[in-house]
Amino acid sequence: MMALSLPLSLLGGDPIPGIKITVNQSPNMVVRGQTDAAGTAILSGLQAGPCLITLNHKGRITVIGRSAEDTILMPGNDGSPTEPTRVVLYEAPEVKDDEAEKAVKEEKAKGECREIVVVTPMTDGRLKIQATCED
Repeated sequence: MMALSLPLSLLGGDPIPGIKITVNQSPNMVVRGQTDAAGTAILSGLQAGPCLITLNHKGRITVIGRSAEDTILMPGNDGSPTEPTRVVLYEAPEVKDDEAEKAVKEEKAKGECREIVVVTPMTDGRLKIQATCED
């Protein structure tokens, strides 16, 4: 199965530029990027295996890959299947920052959108991240 690339129209809402991304695969393997105007980032040079992804948007942090439930595995070049993972920013169980949780509650009270990120590992060592704002 090939990696799925979901068009933002299927994600719903407007793209979110400027999300800072850090991918850690080991103490010595760190890749950084940022979503562009279309809400997309493609990070290259990753190896097969698990990775820890940190998303930073407006100073609020969401971490993906700390637990078995949200592990992101980069596939090898053997055609291993990859599945996209959909995450609501700031609602991941890893968010423990009281200020971030307070900010999310305030945004919801104002009627602001939920920020959705779809992470898709690709068989060629790239990681595709798409971010959009749902009403």
